[in-house]
Amino acid sequence: MPTWHDNSNPKNQVDSTLALTKLLLSNDEQVLAVLSEYLPKFRSWLAQAEIEKIQYWSAFDALQQVTLTDRKPLRLDDFTCPVGAQFIWMYDRIVVLADLTHYATVYFTYPSADMIDRIDLLQHGKPYKQQTIDDRGFVSRVLTYDDNQL
Repeated sequence: MPTWHDNSNPKNQVDSTLALTKLLLSNDEQVLAVLSEYLPKFRSWLAQAEIEKIQYWSAFDALQQVTLTDRKPLRLDDFTCPVGAQFIWMYDRIVVLADLTHYATVYFTYPSADMIDRIDLLQHGKPYKQQTIDDRGFVSRVLTYDDNQL
């Protein structure tokens, strides 16, 4: 479903789409969702709505030639950290220190905090790279900072 608002929240759009999809499925209608937006947590949202087996086509998956369909959330130990790194655990994030310097911040999904959402990497105390984690188990987007701006 397209958005008609410049600053709309993709999660809200997906929630409306999932509600409509559930309604159609309850009437034994066939559903094919066409995703034109970047939605790295879409499979998790399908699972939460208990409709994870619907068919969908994603423009971003087609562009990146991604054929994975099953959820496989990454864990912290799937990433390489500097030797001797220290981890400060909070509810929604982990601050990673290397040689007592802020090396990275690992953010978890909101509100459940059950999987990694993104990782911000820092150099000289400033963020320089943001990695978005797809719920199928890979880094699906890397953004770079320029003077603390993405």
